Amino acid sequence: MMSILSQSLKSALFVTISASLWSLSAAASQANALSPGFGSVELKGTAGGDVAARDIAGRSDTATGPCVGFTGSQPNHVLRLNAGFNDLTVLIKSGTDTTLVVKGPGGTWCNDDFQGKNAGLDGQWQAGEYRVWVGTQVKNQSIGYTLRATEE
Repeated sequence: MMSILSQSLKSALFVTISASLWSLSAAASQANALSPGFGSVELKGTAGGDVAARDIAGRSDTATGPCVGFTGSQPNHVLRLNAGFNDLTVLIKSGTDTTLVVKGPGGTWCNDDFQGKNAGLDGQWQAGEYRVWVGTQVKNQSIGYTLRATEE
């Protein structure tokens, strides 16, 4: 009797956990898809790694700033813009100096110290998928941050 009850509890727990993870996954994907009129969205993450930002970007400098610092090999976020934006700001907020690499439809952009020690980008963005790496100045340093995307 106990093993049947135990098996039923395990099954119910598995279904509950699976449904919860699916809901979190669906919410995370929806949070990364932006359409005109979204206003502002915040995404949290951990910056840093052992890969030089210039290696991710394939260059040491872009029109929006230097490709400095260190990130992980995979992007921290993927933003899907369902339409073009005339004025979109992406700002990294952290208590520590951050860097930024963004690869998207129109090219690759880097930044350091957009607003104080916070990295960011501002301007026109084409519709499409943007891979975003958030870095730190020190190799293998891990810091928490908030990415804020704002439609102006």
